Amino acid sequence: MEGKPKVRFDLRKLQIPFSVLAVTLPTEKKLQSKDVNQLVTSMNYVKQLIGVLSVAVILTLSFSNVASAERAEKFVNVGYDSDGDAFLLDTTTMGKREQGFGSVLKVYQNKNKLISEFLVNAACGDETLSIVGARTYSQNGIKLTENKVHQSLQVRTNSPGSQAMSYYCHSIGARGW
Repeated sequence: MEGKPKVRFDLRKLQIPFSVLAVTLPTEKKLQSKDVNQLVTSMNYVKQLIGVLSVAVILTLSFSNVASAERAEKFVNVGYDSDGDAFLLDTTTMGKREQGFGSVLKVYQNKNKLISEFLVNAACGDETLSIVGARTYSQNGIKLTENKVHQSLQVRTNSPGSQAMSYYCHSIGARGW
């Protein structure tokens, strides 16, 4: 044992009650009731400590998964065009009022170094769906165009607008979705 370095611990920094550390099992004499009581008390403390640590670990893992899930679903893919470019629904602005367009869903597509934003009006109860506006942005986020339109779309199809409406109506708990 001479060649091995000795490891020292400062037990005061661990903040463990001394009674837990002071328990030693007598090896050559019979256990006395005092020793048994100390052992039981120590074991109860250890059980409580393990329980608290387990809960802390579970809560930490649960909240980190929720947080990463929230970040991951800011944009939801609602379809593709014929070239394979995705349409993405912005889930953070669903149903919010957009000045000049009313309550809309925003669907984005990145294509040919431009970002297209489609403003879609979806009425879950009436099952009506229409594009009410379109904007085009540069890759830097500078608005290049803005157009008001009114183009009705079919509901409950595989189109990006219909899939965006389906996602929205389901997320707000609308009847029949």
